[in-house]
Amino acid sequence: PKPSNKYNQKMPQNHSCSTCKGRSCSLCTLSCRLLESSLIVCSGLNGCGQRVRKNASYYISADASRIYCQKCYPNLGAILPFTRGSDEEEVMNGSSTMKKRTKVKVLYKRDLLKRSNTEEIVEKWVECSVCVQPMHEICALYNRNLYKKKDQRGSEVELCKFICPSCTCSISPKTIDVGEGHANRYVAHSLPKCSLGNFVEGKIRSRMMDFMSKADAEQFTVRVTSNLDTKFSVPDEVKRHFILPSRVDGSISAQFPKIVPYTSKTMLLFQTIDGVDVCLFCMFVQEFDSLTHGKRVYIAYLDSADHFRPRHVRTHCYQEMLISYLAYAKTKGFTHAHIWSCPPIRGNSFVFWCHPAQQRTPTKDMLIKWYHNIINRAIKLGIVEDVKSLYEECFEDAMENIDGDILTTCPPLFDGDHWIDEAVRLNQAAIARLLKASKANGSGEKFLVDGRTYVQSDANIPSDSILRLPPTIQCADLLHDIIMPHPLAFAFRRPVNAAALNLKDYHNIIAKPIDLGTIHAYCTMGHYSVLDEMLEDVDLCFRNAVRYNPPNNVVHQAAVKLRDFFCSEMGKLMQQWGFASGHESDDYGRVYMRLDSFSSCLKERISTKDDKTSASYVKTKLSSEMNCHNRFAYLYKGGTEAIACSMVGKDVNMFDSKHLSLKCVAPNKKKNPKKKLKCETASILSSSQNDSFRNYAWLWHEVADTTRNMRTDFFVCTLNAQSSKNKKDISDETSKIWTDAYETYKEYIGSIQNDDTTGLRCKGRTIGSSSRLTDVRSSLLDFFQHHSYQFDSLRNAKHSSTMLLYNLHNPDSKIGWELRCSKCSCKICDVRWHKVVQNSTKVNSSNCSKTESCGEKK
Repeated sequence: PKPSNKYNQKMPQNHSCSTCKGRSCSLCTLSCRLLESSLIVCSGLNGCGQRVRKNASYYISADASRIYCQKCYPNLGAILPFTRGSDEEEVMNGSSTMKKRTKVKVLYKRDLLKRSNTEEIVEKWVECSVCVQPMHEICALYNRNLYKKKDQRGSEVELCKFICPSCTCSISPKTIDVGEGHANRYVAHSLPKCSLGNFVEGKIRSRMMDFMSKADAEQFTVRVTSNLDTKFSVPDEVKRHFILPSRVDGSISAQFPKIVPYTSKTMLLFQTIDGVDVCLFCMFVQEFDSLTHGKRVYIAYLDSADHFRPRHVRTHCYQEMLISYLAYAKTKGFTHAHIWSCPPIRGNSFVFWCHPAQQRTPTKDMLIKWYHNIINRAIKLGIVEDVKSLYEECFEDAMENIDGDILTTCPPLFDGDHWIDEAVRLNQAAIARLLKASKANGSGEKFLVDGRTYVQSDANIPSDSILRLPPTIQCADLLHDIIMPHPLAFAFRRPVNAAALNLKDYHNIIAKPIDLGTIHAYCTMGHYSVLDEMLEDVDLCFRNAVRYNPPNNVVHQAAVKLRDFFCSEMGKLMQQWGFASGHESDDYGRVYMRLDSFSSCLKERISTKDDKTSASYVKTKLSSEMNCHNRFAYLYKGGTEAIACSMVGKDVNMFDSKHLSLKCVAPNKKKNPKKKLKCETASILSSSQNDSFRNYAWLWHEVADTTRNMRTDFFVCTLNAQSSKNKKDISDETSKIWTDAYETYKEYIGSIQNDDTTGLRCKGRTIGSSSRLTDVRSSLLDFFQHHSYQFDSLRNAKHSSTMLLYNLHNPDSKIGWELRCSKCSCKICDVRWHKVVQNSTKVNSSNCSKTESCGEKK
């Protein structure tokens, strides 16, 4: 095959190196071939995410957990972001001592290693045992695991003889013992089957028969290679600023769960090309069954390699795979399907490593149009009944129809969804801005009290209105005006700079550093739910100082005295709130720290969280779904233009010049479509004097604004509308459309109605095996990248797919996903490279199982 990029170009005729030794491959007639070097992405501040270019310098930690480009390196602090693990933490208590084990791993800027991205990976060679001709391992589809293995001493032992493809065609396999494990025995159709894979495979073959013969259509194979029951944790920012809606059964929602369980599935599409099964398409999906949001599916990742034959029908095949899965999910009772149209950055990969050079990276508009075609076909087949944007589904009705105390209802929770990461980013950015502003001019946030706007810590606030401020703001004022100006608070106003103070063991002793300035920022931003959480952080600040510093140290003594002073001032504030002088510690947990106006009746506000439900929100949602039959008929007849109009909703000014004709169809048309989109949060968060103030729902509003600006990127497809059962007050034409669509849907899913093995739940991680290779997208991408299994050319894609099938058929083979040294084949645990030392020097056993280092890079 012809080389597809610069790394597969032909070397000069006189080329000779230690790898090729002047030889040329008997299959491709080329000498050395270069593979793509490892992808190195910067993990710098503000989410740099830029790829380190070839021959450029970068900085990396010893364990490769942090990589920084030349642009981000000068802006780094002395201490890099660290992860917590386990060590002892002693609680300061007079009578008893409690110990909690946590471990902290600290990375310093001075320990970063400077490296250059000059790595070159050359393809390995192999010789045929019959013709003794040299050839590339990729050209011969050679699998080293089938023919050689390493013994305990590290030397290679031959398991069976290798015969090249040319000799295999001319010589009978019985003439020479080729062993039981030949590469051709690992094919896609021999992987375990399930009802989902059989249904999707049947629909793809049926769709391909419209463009090719039946024999060619049967070359496609679909397998579900992972069915993992997993979970993810909800960030604290979401728990503090959002509330769960009412349950599906109408009962009041409970508190946020610590973890959200779901089922992750991975589906792979193979096509037999030249007798080899090539993996061309991959899809990762998540299935959720929540008491609050019902049964929903989330299309997490899609990726493809451009080697489909014939090329002009590849789009129909990939789209049919997604449509057939939505149909299968609808039969299992899932009500909604969520899709995030997120195109990859050019040069980066979602699943397949190193795409072909001729494969175009889709732009945002191209990918959205691609999803519009999918949803349009799904509507014609009766699979999708309605489509909306995430903003219209979860934010729009709440911002427009709920007056006064806005209900910050939480959207559906999905692992890796955009709005969750955006909420965390916005909260961290707001805290950073507050800390920076307080250091610059000492100004505070603005709040609304009695219809007027006051700045935090403003002396002009009337005395009778002070108690009407939120408790969290009063606590922030206490820290800002009384505690932090105290002479003993000199060491507690800012985070401890361990590198500047040369405190090398500080982060090994102190598991969770905290300071009064950070606590003040948390109070101002509404970080705490109840008063007890804030008091725990203040107590932790003083405990850290007592633990690290000896008793005769000035910081140790200041911590003890300032802690008593804080307790005295906090007691005075509690008395102003109406608590008795001898109040108990349980009263701290009953003070709700929410950023809204304090009621005149203090005792009504000092309670647990309000038992509010989302009845108003659900009511407004249901009112918008009462005309779902007319919406479905409109989408059924309108095609992709109607879908685009439905996604935009009332923000018709988001249409570009290509969709000007749709503005007459969209409801609530604005007079000036060219006017910029004005966020409704500005009107909600402003007083009569247009002065912004912060309330408890500020993060919800900022996430809503971001979602609104990206409303065309987040699809919410309704699979089973609850109101579709009520078909009153609809026209005959609409009724006929519904009837035709329902009959089409029944005919489409007819092949799985009588399937006795419809359940996809299996024991273990993966269907038929316990492999972890395809459970997570990142692990599969790391597998391809670490072993240089590329998809940039057809020859590379054949070899990479063969190695993927081998690891799927052999789940016990750890060589596929474990990182091992390229010379001694020992597992690498804590470092990216083995230390280059003399052979007589021993290395840490956690890095290499050998007592002597091999001195080679990974």
